[in-house]
Amino acid sequence: MRFLNGDAYGGQIGELLSHNIYAYCNNNPVNLHDPSGYWAIPSYIKKAAVKYAINWWNKRNKDYYSYSTDCANFVSQCLHAGGIAMNSEWHSYRIETTSFSLKGLVSSKFRYDWDVSEAWRLVGPQYNYFKNSSYVSGELTVTSSNYMTKMDGVQIGDLLYFDYNGNGIPTHAAIITSISGGIRYAGHTTNRRYQPLDSFFEKNPNGKAYILLMK
Repeated sequence: MRFLNGDAYGGQIGELLSHNIYAYCNNNPVNLHDPSGYWAIPSYIKKAAVKYAINWWNKRNKDYYSYSTDCANFVSQCLHAGGIAMNSEWHSYRIETTSFSLKGLVSSKFRYDWDVSEAWRLVGPQYNYFKNSSYVSGELTVTSSNYMTKMDGVQIGDLLYFDYNGNGIPTHAAIITSISGGIRYAGHTTNRRYQPLDSFFEKNPNGKAYILLMK
């Protein structure tokens, strides 16, 4: 799918597809939409990200590589479904490759290889990448003593990172799916859909949670 007329927006640094002025939705029209014709401008649709989280919280999407420890990968998929375009630092591409064999007759075998960035699949790099990105307006640090009151500005679609030891290093990622009666989240590795945040502090009273407030 292509635009008949080129996008007037010149593209975003680090996002190669955004510089193709005729590409529609970064070549992903199934998950993304662009009624204005300016999709290259950063945009995050929180409801779309949460819808993806609810649809895929207990299963794996074969369009992406599946990891045994899958939390950051799952959050990245949700963000991409919400409209955040892949770039050189944050991406998951499946590449079709061909190998040839010469045994009397030439034969070929097709297979898929994956190119997945650290910020897409690993908690620490992903947290640092989005924390310092234009998609985030602020961060909340939540503890067992303040998690019931740290709700100002929190919305569904915001990102949630867990620091089990309280040492400033997050090791688990999730996405907020509800703020009704408290913060609830969805995540992979241990599949969650509307898991209450207070369950984390019950098991980890010295832990911290970092909420990235998405624009």
